[in-house]
Amino acid sequence: GIQLKSHVGLDDQTFAELLPTGMQAIEREFRQHASAESLKLFYYVRDEAAREELHTYSDGTTTVTDEGHAGMKIGDFLTAKESTLANLAECNVCGLRLYTTNAYRDLNSSLRSDDADKRRWFQMTIYYIDEAIDKLRSVEAILNPRAFMQTSTYWKGIKDRRLPTEVMEQGG
Repeated sequence: GIQLKSHVGLDDQTFAELLPTGMQAIEREFRQHASAESLKLFYYVRDEAAREELHTYSDGTTTVTDEGHAGMKIGDFLTAKESTLANLAECNVCGLRLYTTNAYRDLNSSLRSDDADKRRWFQMTIYYIDEAIDKLRSVEAILNPRAFMQTSTYWKGIKDRRLPTEVMEQGG
């Protein structure tokens, strides 16, 4: 939205110039500002078929990346039912996929920075992610109106904390 664009230093003129560049804007931002790992992830998301891979993190937790999506390329994600209903563009899908990888660290670091220049590093990537989330909210309302209307609880600021199962299931 407007507040986010302001936070990442995206003025109207810059926005008008960059919006039509889509994937080129994301690639430029990643080539200029991303870590080597995040740049590799950009090319993986943009160019390669998804692979299910088991990852173990430093805290011992594990996750399977791209679980259930093996073999899918960005075009397949783009033509998925939800993407089509939301009218997502390739840059929206790319941004969302990047945020579900370790590239989220570079994106969050930029967003949380006190340095206004650093907050501009991924301004279009962040814009495309935000736009995609807004579009997908309406799809959820269409596909699952009952669940969409239910109250959800989101936890913030509880990194590295374990909550009792009943709190996670019932709220607290």
